[in-house]
Amino acid sequence: MTQRGESPVGELSLMGVAVVLLRQRRTIAIVTLLTILAAVAAGLLARRNYTASASFIPQTSDRGLSRLASLAVQFGIPPLGGQGGQSPDFYASLLTSRQLLGAVADTGFTLTPSAGGSPVTLADFLNVEAPSPALRRERVVDALQRRVGAVADVKTGLVEVIARMPDPAVAQQVLRRMLELLNEFNLRTRQSQARAERVFVEGRLQEVRSDLREAENRLQAFLQSNRDFNSPQLKFQQDRLQREVQMRQQLYTSLAQSFEQSRIDEVRDTPVITVVAEATLPVEPDSRRIITRAVVALLLGGMLGVLMGFLREFAQSRRAAGDVTFHDFVDLRRQTWEDIKRPWRLLRHAAE
Repeated sequence: MTQRGESPVGELSLMGVAVVLLRQRRTIAIVTLLTILAAVAAGLLARRNYTASASFIPQTSDRGLSRLASLAVQFGIPPLGGQGGQSPDFYASLLTSRQLLGAVADTGFTLTPSAGGSPVTLADFLNVEAPSPALRRERVVDALQRRVGAVADVKTGLVEVIARMPDPAVAQQVLRRMLELLNEFNLRTRQSQARAERVFVEGRLQEVRSDLREAENRLQAFLQSNRDFNSPQLKFQQDRLQREVQMRQQLYTSLAQSFEQSRIDEVRDTPVITVVAEATLPVEPDSRRIITRAVVALLLGGMLGVLMGFLREFAQSRRAAGDVTFHDFVDLRRQTWEDIKRPWRLLRHAAE
């Protein structure tokens, strides 16, 4: 227990902290106010951004499986993969990939009429500088990755993509170009898959045609050599040959249909994504978030002000105590500041 007039150590520490805060209240207030003003000024002076958004649903095959997998199912072979097409997450990742954004960086765009309506490249528009064209292109892609985004909803299959740019027309055009490149990629992928499938099915179709012809020849030879038979053994052999011919015919018919469908898909150029919401021209700029900036600056400025207040309090206490180390620190700080203002003096002293 403590006697009357004494205080616990923890209470003394809290009282000391409160005294320091009250004594340095002006420093804390000034630092906090300057931080808030700097954050608000940065928000007001920054270029306004416009966000264009669009959403689409990737089209999946109604058959759910590729034609080769469908053929396997018909003959009792279980499928190895899932549904045809790619997942929404795949499209979201593809939209923000460096390969696709690199093609966007190579595209020219047009400013809004209020901004001059002149054609412009993204490198010039975003003020990207680099010593070489290749490095400049890479930096434009980096800037695009910070300004575009895509989110996929697994439940609905909807993919939402946004593009944020200082000019509304450029934001809209960038978003449309991304969707165009995505559709071109899907078309090339689908056509290349259909081409490879056509080549495979064509070779398999020739093999099955040859097997079917052999099965038919065997059945024909059996019927010609056994025109009138009542033997159960001959009847069984006829049924077996007939079943083989029917199986070959069914397989040949399925492969022939798959071959024709592959030839159609190889040249099909219909879109493989269904756009739910078009990329429209943004009407209003994005919020400057001044209040959010001010609140964050208040917290950061307050912590910085408290830190500076304690540092000032410590320095004043050391000075009042006549600390030799503190006076050495003050002298060295003054000399360092003089060297910063006159760097040639530092070089001259180093040469001596």
